[in-house]
Amino acid sequence: MFALFSQNSLVILSLMLVGVLGYATVLQLRFDAAKAQIETMTFQESMLQTDLETLRGVIRTQNDQQRQMMNEFNLLAELNKANAQAKKALSSELNQQMQLLDNLMEADNGEANVWATEPVPVDVSRVLEYASDCANTALQPSRVCFTAQKYDSQVSDPAIFKQ
Repeated sequence: MFALFSQNSLVILSLMLVGVLGYATVLQLRFDAAKAQIETMTFQESMLQTDLETLRGVIRTQNDQQRQMMNEFNLLAELNKANAQAKKALSSELNQQMQLLDNLMEADNGEANVWATEPVPVDVSRVLEYASDCANTALQPSRVCFTAQKYDSQVSDPAIFKQ
């Protein structure tokens, strides 16, 4: 019976050894799976860090562009304000000149009345047309404009407007 007991013990011990080895194998497989999962998560973390740095760069660039656009907006607002003031000044000056012209046309001065009612000669009309074309920067300047530029100077108010 002793031999049978030891044979049973041997079978039990071998089954226990197989169970322990099986459990150890399962633990090793779990360990390897956890290790692989850690490596995967480490790789994903590095990819997320790279994406985060890229997004930080994009946000930095967008903030710089936004600052630049705000500066341009402020500059354009100042230019618009200056243009509105210049337009107002030019409009006022035009109204004054138109008033002077109206006064001149209504004056009792016979010479001024002849001048005001006289048709404009073709040559004078052509010169005025060239001058308006040269003043209009949207048009291509002609050789007349380039030639006239070196003789440009401020024209004082003629005596006829000072009456």
